[in-house]
Amino acid sequence: MIKSNKFKDNIDQINEISNIARDRKVAHLYAEDERLEGKYFTIQGKKMLNFGSCSYLGLETDLRLKAAAIQAIENYGTQFSSSRTYVSFTLYKELEKLLSNIFEHPVILSSTTSLGHQAVIPIIIADGDAVILDHQAHISMQDTVPKLQVRGVVVSLLRHGRLDELEEKLAGLSVRHERVWYFLDGVYSMYGDVSPINELNVLLNKYPNLNLYIDDAHGMSWAGRNGAGYVMGQVPLHNRMVLSTSLAKGFGSAGGYSSSRTGNFIGV
Repeated sequence: MIKSNKFKDNIDQINEISNIARDRKVAHLYAEDERLEGKYFTIQGKKMLNFGSCSYLGLETDLRLKAAAIQAIENYGTQFSSSRTYVSFTLYKELEKLLSNIFEHPVILSSTTSLGHQAVIPIIIADGDAVILDHQAHISMQDTVPKLQVRGVVVSLLRHGRLDELEEKLAGLSVRHERVWYFLDGVYSMYGDVSPINELNVLLNKYPNLNLYIDDAHGMSWAGRNGAGYVMGQVPLHNRMVLSTSLAKGFGSAGGYSSSRTGNFIGV
């Protein structure tokens, strides 16, 4: 008997749904405007109100930001093609300092949040660590975390938000692992619910080997003091917490950044 390839079956279902959405003209659309002003765009000749934008504050059309972007291109060109290990772009130091004022802790920039995960996660997770991954954690983390298994890092999946299960897994993994990480979102992109960050802060103080890695991209700018996001709007940045987030959702810009209390992502 030939076993069904579940992965292929799932991909076929997603493809079928996507094709239906395209045929009904509710997906795979193209804006037709030569100039965008923010709230509206033109689809198939019709002016439409955009409810699908991830730009929470609409700053990408702010005249000050557009003028500054034009000036930056005039001064530096359209890109700075170099590894930060070698040399960083002129404005990065100033931007990281300004963002640090929002978080009151050091930050490091990345081209996107997803690339930030790929850069930071392999550094902060040691070979002897274990990772508990919330099953609703953003796909950008779910793509990166399994790669740690090549190094022998144990990765365990957690039913969404189940803190009782988290404690059980933590107890089991702590027998063999000095540090256990829980990967989660501040605001979850699919359900729209928020992490129980206050309860997790209690667990951080209860279990000295528990660490949190949180993607708060969807809570950024509209929540928290100075727009520092949902997580930091609830609790201070714990010394065993790494926060990763996005400039694209609320700051009218591409890019992402990560923050910890020390700014040292090696051996956090």
